Amino acid sequence: MNFDSVPLDQRYFYKHPKTKEEHYANSIYVSDKYLKTLFGELKKRDYLKNSIVVILGDHSWPVGEHGKYHNESGPYNEFYRTDALFLWPNKLSKKIVKFPTSQLDIAPTILDLLNIERNKDFMGYSVLNEIKNRPIYQIQPYSGVYLGVIKWPYKFVKHLSTKATYLYDLEKDEQEQENLSFSQKKQSIIKEFELQIKYIVEHQYKIERNIKTKK
Repeated sequence: MNFDSVPLDQRYFYKHPKTKEEHYANSIYVSDKYLKTLFGELKKRDYLKNSIVVILGDHSWPVGEHGKYHNESGPYNEFYRTDALFLWPNKLSKKIVKFPTSQLDIAPTILDLLNIERNKDFMGYSVLNEIKNRPIYQIQPYSGVYLGVIKWPYKFVKHLSTKATYLYDLEKDEQEQENLSFSQKKQSIIKEFELQIKYIVEHQYKIERNIKTKK
């Protein structure tokens, strides 16, 4: 978006942005502001009386973390974090989910809200209830495909194009500075994560070919 074309009264955070971070803050504000317009139009049409609305970020975007300002180019958490908002007026009470979730949890959550039995083929889980120590899957389908799994305290990412791997201990290394994938002591952990990555690939294969899991 060219922010020179955005009216000054809409630049709530920075009326004359000078840095990439200030431009980014303005872009988030402008995007969020138009959600008000969206819901105004939905109310005019009575859609909200019998609808669940799910609002998601398309993808995350780094703002200088690890020296990067472009998306789709790394295994770090700032490439995966996006907002998610579930709205069901008069049915769903306010709740802030503070534990990690994945885009694979969206469909199971909707089924849970509708009290429909979860399909066996779903890898994700409903975010309405926290499940301790379950794997959190991260999928970045661009630039050669980055597939990741968080199983606390470790996070493992594999770049399918180059086969490069990344392992971080998020408890000791929250900023993801030390790649442990070359450590001989961590090879058994990496082996387990590789099976999870294989599971993601196989799951995608079944989705694309509409193959159901055998009971």
